[in-house]
Amino acid sequence: MGSRPRILLADDHPGVLEHAQRILATDYEVVGQVNDGRAAVDAAFALCPDLVVLDVMMPELDGFNAARELRRRGSSVKVVLYS
Repeated sequence: MGSRPRILLADDHPGVLEHAQRILATDYEVVGQVNDGRAAVDAAFALCPDLVVLDVMMPELDGFNAARELRRRGSSVKVVLYS
């Protein structure tokens, strides 16, 4: 059996992060949780997840701009945006 996909979660609501962690931890390795878009970009480069899950509305950078910044800086990580 292979390793579980690595996920980085980004949301500015702690309860949402906690709930997502609980749901996803069974099938995925949650490698990090951050609470703003700028931190998500930095963590994506530091942690090298397979997937970054971004809330659309966050401080510093919203999810759309965080995804754009990932691409601008050369990342090809998969991104899921949600609201």
